Amino acid sequence: AGIEEERLVIIDKINNDSTLTAEEKANQIAGANAAADNALAAIDGATDASGVDTAKGQGITAIDNNYKPGSPLDSRKELAKEGIDEAAEELKERILNDVTLTDEEKATQIAGANEDAEKAKAAIDAATDASGVDAAKGEGVTEIDDNHQSGNPLDSRKELAKEAIDKAATDAKDKIANDPTLTKEEKAKQSE
Repeated sequence: AGIEEERLVIIDKINNDSTLTAEEKANQIAGANAAADNALAAIDGATDASGVDTAKGQGITAIDNNYKPGSPLDSRKELAKEGIDEAAEELKERILNDVTLTDEEKATQIAGANEDAEKAKAAIDAATDASGVDAAKGEGVTEIDDNHQSGNPLDSRKELAKEAIDKAATDAKDKIANDPTLTKEEKAKQSE
């Protein structure tokens, strides 16, 4: 096979390799093209038949060396799912350590993170190529992280609680004052 034929064979192998991401394919194709161009230049610069044969052989080897299959898809999927688990665990720690959240809010946010982690793993399993696996992982990590929403700062929460207590006390005193079934003494005693 000649240089051009080898270039096409290798580019075809690269393009049809589902273990490579789009970026990896582009880089490998660029490398194969550069190797082919260098080989053609070396052939053109050869001064005898032996030089032509040597340049051709080295060129074909250089073109071939640009094709490197990616990790097997199953391995890439397992690594991506481990990344999802790590992202979910890190987020759970942040949620649990967030003093601005109530226990109920923490439980709700952790449940959301767990649900998003499962969805992300399903999307990773459904991916048919390396780019799909990477995209599903990236989207999954973002979805998981979006579950953490800090609550009101503690001081604000305290102020809201005090206001609620003050309002409840005022409401109760108003009810007592306006209750026609109570005597003045009963009203005074209950308003204390």
